[in-house]
This record gives sequence, structure tokens and C-alpha cells, in this order.
Amino acid sequence: MQIKSYNPSVDPNTIHGNVQAPSDSNAYGANVSGTKVWQTGMSAVQQQMQAYVDDQINISVLDAKNKYEAGMNDLLNNPDTGLLNKQDINALDVVNQYQAGERAIRESAMAGLPNYQKAHDAFLRMADDVNVQRAGQVMKYQYAKDLEHRDNTFNTFVTNETDHLVESGNSDGLLKGLNRITATAYALYGNIYGKDKLDAMIKDKATTMVNSVLTNLTASGNASDFDKAMGLLENTSPWVDDSKLISLRHMLLQRKHDNGLLARAKEAARLYPNDPKKRSEYIRAGATKTVYSGSASTGNQVVDWYIDAAHEQGVDPQIYLATGMIETGGNTVEGMHMADGGGYAQITDETARAYDLDNKFPGWNTDPKQNIRAGAYILKQKTDENGGDPWEGVRAYNGTGPAAEQYRETAKNNYESLKGMDLSGNGGSKIQPYNLPTQGANIDEQVQQLKPEFREALPIIGGMLNKMGVADGAEISSGGRTREHNAEVGGSPTSQHIIGPNGGDAVDIVLPDGTTAEKAEEVRKAFEDSGAFDQVLFHDAGSGYHLHLGGYHGGLEKSQGVTAHTEVIYDEQELQKAESMATSLVAEQKRQEKEVNDAIVEKGRMEMQQLYQSGNLDPQAYLNIASQYGYDNPDVYAALKSCIGTYVSIRTGGSSGGGGRSGRSGGGGANITVLKSLFGTGGIESFTDIVNYCNNHGIYLSQSNLNTLQKAASDYQNGTGEYNPMYEITQEQIANASGIDPSTFKGNWAVVQQLVREAAVKYRAEHNGQEPPLNELIQFGVNAVTADANGYSQAQMRAAGILRVTVGDNGYAWVTDLYHNSYYIDVWDVQAILKDEKTLADVVEAADNSSGDDSSSDDSGDDDGSTIDKLSNAASEIGKDVSEAAEAINESFKEHAENNVAYVNGETEDQSEGGGSYVY
Repeated sequence: MQIKSYNPSVDPNTIHGNVQAPSDSNAYGANVSGTKVWQTGMSAVQQQMQAYVDDQINISVLDAKNKYEAGMNDLLNNPDTGLLNKQDINALDVVNQYQAGERAIRESAMAGLPNYQKAHDAFLRMADDVNVQRAGQVMKYQYAKDLEHRDNTFNTFVTNETDHLVESGNSDGLLKGLNRITATAYALYGNIYGKDKLDAMIKDKATTMVNSVLTNLTASGNASDFDKAMGLLENTSPWVDDSKLISLRHMLLQRKHDNGLLARAKEAARLYPNDPKKRSEYIRAGATKTVYSGSASTGNQVVDWYIDAAHEQGVDPQIYLATGMIETGGNTVEGMHMADGGGYAQITDETARAYDLDNKFPGWNTDPKQNIRAGAYILKQKTDENGGDPWEGVRAYNGTGPAAEQYRETAKNNYESLKGMDLSGNGGSKIQPYNLPTQGANIDEQVQQLKPEFREALPIIGGMLNKMGVADGAEISSGGRTREHNAEVGGSPTSQHIIGPNGGDAVDIVLPDGTTAEKAEEVRKAFEDSGAFDQVLFHDAGSGYHLHLGGYHGGLEKSQGVTAHTEVIYDEQELQKAESMATSLVAEQKRQEKEVNDAIVEKGRMEMQQLYQSGNLDPQAYLNIASQYGYDNPDVYAALKSCIGTYVSIRTGGSSGGGGRSGRSGGGGANITVLKSLFGTGGIESFTDIVNYCNNHGIYLSQSNLNTLQKAASDYQNGTGEYNPMYEITQEQIANASGIDPSTFKGNWAVVQQLVREAAVKYRAEHNGQEPPLNELIQFGVNAVTADANGYSQAQMRAAGILRVTVGDNGYAWVTDLYHNSYYIDVWDVQAILKDEKTLADVVEAADNSSGDDSSSDDSGDDDGSTIDKLSNAASEIGKDVSEAAEAINESFKEHAENNVAYVNGETEDQSEGGGSYVY
């Protein structure tokens, strides 16, 4: 740069005068070029200085930020002390500790910053960004810790509730426990979750509780506990997820099935402890059940399929159709269709697997008819799982919860709308089956004791009542009864309710409340017009009209066009298992009875010992002990009686008037009528048998007697003459009328027939020669096999050669044989004779031997024996005379009817001492 000298002179008159700038830099127009250079230099320095300062600020801010972030990271994530790694800390403490920690870290980081606002501002901006990010982590953690705390609280509550129910065995508190779970869930999560998620959470916990409580309940193995568990499972259905309890449900259903078989085995063992054949028959009687189906023809094929499927499963067609209207019909019959997602019945794959539909109803998801059949099957299963309540079955068909409740109400509305529609399937001519409920488990058992054909007709009987509008509310109040139960309820001795060889033959049905007398008469008339029953009666029992149907002889199921199908409940392997169980139960029962009897006998024997030590040698006192302990126990009585001989001497036979048997003849004349009645009893089948019998019993036979008996034997063997059946009555007819097992009098059948003939002869004599009708003949047979007050029937006594038995109060009885000989015999010996375990001759012979032993040590015995000998000799002489008289009578009365008339009218005199005429 060139520097010139300053020329201060200025030419004022020229435009372009050389004007010099002032040297004062502060003056206007001054020459400042040097200052600018300096200022420019200074500015560069300042910029460099500022850049340096800014760089230092940035470095310090970054250092502070790094320190801050490191502190924040340690605050939150330190493995040992980090807030996000602490376990025992609640959400509020996390926030408070975070805020305090962040403040301290911020202040510590800012302390290292230079004292520049810019540094502070830059750091605070960066720290705020970090804090926002970290605070978000903390908030998430706070939320997670809050949920964790709530979850822990909820889970602990559910666990404690479940453990309490399990440990206390208080399964009855299950429903209250489920309600407490619901209340607790809403308290903990009501402001956090929506209703759907909350309900799902409750259902999950409730399902766990139900599964635990019911699993514990059934661990006992008791049948009653399994039944209770099944009921609780159904009652808790609105709270739980049924799909997660399928295994439990199947286990309970299987156990219910097994318990039913076990119960039948126990009952068979109780009813028939000494008859394996009858035990087996009883068990197998429950092996199947009858279901009804028909081929409907309403004109609507889909409706027909629904009706047929309902009949097949034994459900109400109207109810099933009402559900079908919901599933795919838009609550109309016309709208029902094979829709996607499960067809007409809207069956899910899960349900199909649970009920094995692929095997039971192949093609259920493509074939409309199979789909409808499968739906009916599921509805039946759901109904059975809910105690047989059809509307509970409808609810369970849909599922659980409020939606299922609404489903049931909609189905009921549809059901009502169908009442005007003819669902009979044949223009109203068919009666569709309707299963009437019973009044309880004891009536269920009575229904099972009905004749099979009567049981099979019950759904049709219910259908007839349903068609007349009186099925809803009607109940079966009585079925087959044992003879003892029939007596307890005041039934007639010949009531058709009494269980015969094939079962009971009558039911009583209580009609619904509000049934008028006119309606009851309409019902009675309908069943009477059906011609299917011998008896159709009704009466007002105060609790409603009772319909009595007795003597069913078939026809209802055929006349109504409904087909009966047998459904197997228990297979052959299960039945054999039940029979084995029943046998084991009987053996165990007898073992226990023996233990009890042995203890009772020992107690009685000790009393006898004490009696003996006290010096009491009265035989009656020892007999009283035997009677006291063996009053209703023959085994105990016999055992104690056998002990008596250890202490005193006692005779099997008794005495009349101080000793010996009264009226026993050493030999007697032949009563031909009585001897003829013996054919077919006691092994007497031929002429040789009857002669041997007479010889063994000291009965004198004249030649005329022998000729008559030889002809009688021939007639008996050929079924001719007086042994030609005069009246066509069968053992089954008598058994059905009496309720007595025919096997108990089968061996005495010839005797029963003889007694019937005698009663028929008497009937003709009293009715001017009129023949007795069939029902009277059957009643004669009933009279012959029915036990008297002492428990003995005419047929039993006649077959055993006994005329009458008079039981005393001291364990002995007077027994009169067919020849009017009287014996004083122990009642247990009498029972043994009538059961064909002993013969009267055996008992008498034992008494004779006992009497002979006594006479050797007792002087009075000689007198007794002498008296007996005299009586025997006298009776023998009388017997010969009477035989001759009997021979003359037999010659004069050749015809069978005349013979019986004379006999019945008492023309045959008693041939024993002290006797008199007696009609057999």
C-alpha cells in the first residue's frame, strides 16, 4: 500500500475537489481504514475465541450429558440397585425414587458445566429429552409393576380360596367362591380392562378353581361324591370354560356309568344273596333301555328329520325344533338350512371331537340328515348331563353365561310358537313319545321293576297324556312294588303293582295341578278305549287326580306307529364284571354276618354258662336265651340251641300235657284221597313209590286200596282219569297274580293242581254245579301258594305231608300230619321240613331217639312210653277199621268229581284221637 502526504488545501470552486477525510476516527468522514483493519483482526480473534469457547461449552455439555445418561442408566438398570430390577417394590415407590434420583443426577451433571447460560440451556434440553425417554420407561414399568401387583394379589386370592375349599372339603362353598372371584376381579381390574377381557380372566380362574375342587371331591372314590361333582359341574357352568373341563366331564360321566353298574350289583346282592341266577337276571335287566322312533311325514322334509332325530334320542321334537329355529332359521322353521360352520345344528369341530361324532354320525358336517341326528344326540347328552332337565339341556347346548340364558329363553318362545303346528308326523294320528318324570329315585327303581313291555310303553303313555295337554306337570308316583312294600302302603294282596316273575304290571300317575274332574274323566276314557289295559281307574287323592293303569297287554306302540329300539347301556364285559362284583359282595356280606353271628352266639353262650353256674337247670331258661338272641336269626338260634346240651338235657320233640307227643298212631288206615294227592310230590312218581311210602309210615293198605292206588299211579303217569287237567291254568298265571316266584312252588305243582281241583269242586257245590271262571281258578292257585300268618302255604304243607301248623310262643309248634297225627316240634325243624331239607319222619324219628335216651335215665319215661304204645296200638286197630270203611267208600264213589265233593264236604272223618272232621 502507497501512503501519500496529506494536502489540506481544497479548491472550493471545483466539483471534484480533493477532500481529505478527518483523522479523528470518530468524526464524520474520518479516515478509518486503519481502524477497520484492526477491528477486522480483532473480530477474527473474537470469532476464534468464541469458537473455542463454544467448543469448550459443547464438550462440557456432552460430558454433562454423558454423565447424566450414565447416572440415569445406573439409576434404572444397575443389576443390583436399578429401579427397574428391584423385585419388592411397588409402582408408587418406583416413581418417587426415580424423581429423586433424576434430580440428583441432573444437579451433579450441571455442576461440571462452565458458567454459561448457553451451556446450561443446551444441557437442560438434552437432559429433558433423556428424562422424557427414561420417564416413559418408568411409567411403563410402573404400569407393569402395578399390574404385577394386582395379578399377584388376584392369583394369591384365587389360590387361597381354592386351597381353603380343597383342604376343608367344603365343595358346597364352590359357588360362593366363584362369586368372590368375580367380585375381586372387578375390584382389581374394573378400571383397567374392558368387560370381555375381564370376563375371560374370571372364567379362566373360575375354571381352575372348579377343576381343583371337583378333582379333590372325587378323590374319595365314593359314588355319592361323583354324583355331587356332576351336579356342581353343571351348576357352575355359567362361570367356567366348559371346553377346558371336557376331560373332567367325561371322567364324571364314565364314573356315573360305572357307579350305576356298581349300584345294580349291590342291589342284586341285597335282593338275591342266595340265588346267583336271579342276581344275574336282575343285573342284566338294566343292561339296555328302549328308545322310540318313527318315520314322520309332515310334508316338510327338514321338520320330519328333526322329529325322527328327536324320537331316536328320546327328546321332545318340539324343543329340538325350537333350537333349530335359532341356529339357522332366524327363529323360523322356514329359514332353517345347512349353513356353514356346523350345518343345521351349528356343531363346532371341538364339540364334534368331544362327542365322537365322526364315528357316531359319519358325514355329520356334510349330510343334512346326519347333521340333524348329531344335533339331537348332543342335545340329549346335554340334557342328561344336566339331570334330565330338557331346558337346562337347551342352555348347555348353546354354552354358558348370559348368552346361553338368552338362548334358552328364545328357544322357549319358539317352543310356544310351535304349539299350533302338528308335529305328530302323520297328520295327528301318531302319538309321539313323551318321557314322564317320576317323584324320586325310589320311584325310578319301581319303574325299573315293571314288566319290560310295560316299561317300553311308558313313553307312549306319556305321549297320550301330552296330546291331551296333561303331560306337563304329571309324574309317575308308583310302579312295581315288593309284596312287603305293597302291604306297607295298604295295597291289595292281589295288586298288579306287586312284582311277579316278569315284574310289576301297574303304574300310578299323578296328573298336574289344576286338572279338572272332567279332564280326568277324559283321560280315563282315552286309556280305557285304547283296550291296552285290564284296569283303568282314577281317584282324587287330595294331592291331585291319580291315574291307575294296570294289566298292560301290549298294543300301544304298534297302534301308534312308533318303533321301539333297544339301546345298550352296559356291554357283556361290564355285565360279567357286575355279576362278579355281586358275588364278591354276597361273600363279603356273609363273612361279616358270620362274624356278627359268632359274636352274638358267644354272648348267648356266656349267659348260658352264667345260668348254669347259678344252678339253674331248667331247659326252658336255656331255650329262652336261644330264642332271645336268635329271635330273627335261624343260624344264631340253631347254634345256641346246640349249646344247650352242654348244660342240660333237652328233647327235640315236645309234650302235650306233660310229656310225649299227643295223638301219634303207630299205624293207620289209608286215606285214599290223601294218598292220591301225594303223586308228584316228595319223589312219589309210581305205584312202588306210594306203597313204600305207606310201608315207611305204617299205613295199612287193603287189597282194594292197592288196586285203587295202582290205577291212580297209571293215571298219574299217563295224565288220564282224575289226573287229566280239568282246568287250563298255568304256573305263570298264578305267579303273575300272586307275585310269587314260580320256582318256589314248581316242585309242588301237582299239589297246587290238586288243591285247585278241590277248591273247584267246592265252588261247584256252592254254585249249583256252575263251573268256576278262570279268574276264580287262578285265585284258588294263589290261595294254595300264598303263605299264612306263620309263613307257610297250603301247597308247602301238603307237599310235606302236613295238614296244619300251630305256632306257640316258646319256639315250638304243634304239627298235624295228613293222618291227623300231632307232634310238638321246634319251629326251625318245621321250616326245614317245609323247605324240603328234612322230612317229618326224620324229625319224629329224632324225637323218638331222644325220648328213648330220656327214658333210660328218667323213670317217668317208662310211663310216657307205655302210654304212647297203648295209644299207638289203639290207633292201629282203629286205622285198620277205617281202612276197610274207606275201601267201601272208594268202591261206591267211582267218579273223580263225586270223590272230591265227598271229601270237601267232610265225609272223611279224622282218624286220630281227639280229632274231628277236617276239610283239606
